[in-house]
Amino acid sequence: MLASLPAGRAADRLGSNGPAKVLTAGVALSAAACAGFAASTSNLVFLALPFAAAGVAIGLTESAENSAVAVLAPAHLRGSAFGLLATVQAAGNLARKRRRRGAVDRDLPGCSLHLPRGLGRAGPGRPRAGRQIVNPRALQ
Repeated sequence: MLASLPAGRAADRLGSNGPAKVLTAGVALSAAACAGFAASTSNLVFLALPFAAAGVAIGLTESAENSAVAVLAPAHLRGSAFGLLATVQAAGNLARKRRRRGAVDRDLPGCSLHLPRGLGRAGPGRPRAGRQIVNPRALQ
């Protein structure tokens, strides 16, 4: 959120190629964040840096996507272009969620999740912190 406004301003000030330049910077920063996650240890300070970089990358790319639609779409089709962008983003989110769920169920059939102490709340239908959650398909 903090990076979105400056990214939008930069895209506007850089002219017609501004959205592409901001989008490229966002993708590069996202790649750097992924490399940081891969190289990160359990040290929270070193883990915070890739998270911050990923957040800024999201602000850059989302602003650039919207700016590109505003610049590239003809005036009479601009609303439809924004609708198409939203549809593509929603379809990507749906595919990502379905793929992630399928990968856990298919590739790790006996996987289980351990919640660290202090996470999760005890209550109806909720596990207590530190309890093991077993994949229901592993029990079949």
